[in-house]
Amino acid sequence: MTAALTRRFATMGGEGSIHLESETAGATRVAHLADAVEELFAQVEDALTPFRDDSELSVIAVHLIPTLPFESWSADRGDVSSGSLVDIAHARHVQLQNLRAYVEKLHRPAVVCGDFNAPATSPAIHALDGVLEDAFRVRGEGFGWTAPTPLAQLRIDYVFVRGLDVVKIEVGSAATSDHYPLVADLVIR
Repeated sequence: MTAALTRRFATMGGEGSIHLESETAGATRVAHLADAVEELFAQVEDALTPFRDDSELSVIAVHLIPTLPFESWSADRGDVSSGSLVDIAHARHVQLQNLRAYVEKLHRPAVVCGDFNAPATSPAIHALDGVLEDAFRVRGEGFGWTAPTPLAQLRIDYVFVRGLDVVKIEVGSAATSDHYPLVADLVIR
């Protein structure tokens, strides 16, 4: 049995909506999730209230294809299905070129953040040079390791900015993920 819920609510001077469906969660759990999403929107609105003017900000969350040759990836998402390292590298390159082209067209400050599945020295990360600044390089302290693994610590999660000043960025705790989160304080220029 599928549990579904659609809820509309007022937010940021307009309206928002939540639609959740689950084949495994019951109606009560779906309602709790909707409450949590609505609360998150309210917190974001409260945080943005002091900045209400004509400023615009783009926030783009990404999760690039990982280097996992034993996984299959969906061709309809632009990922590879063969799983070879060469195909994965090519798919990630295409993803980053598309991201770069999109960000270059924006005429406002931008934050691009997420799991890039690539170390800071990789060509994948350098594909964004000249378009975005790595917030951790600007104001981070230490190594910035975000992906603890048995063999090594890695920095594969990033916050990139354009048109913003980085006040502070730090690695948080990994209470709900296999990666450590990055927490950044940013100011629109």
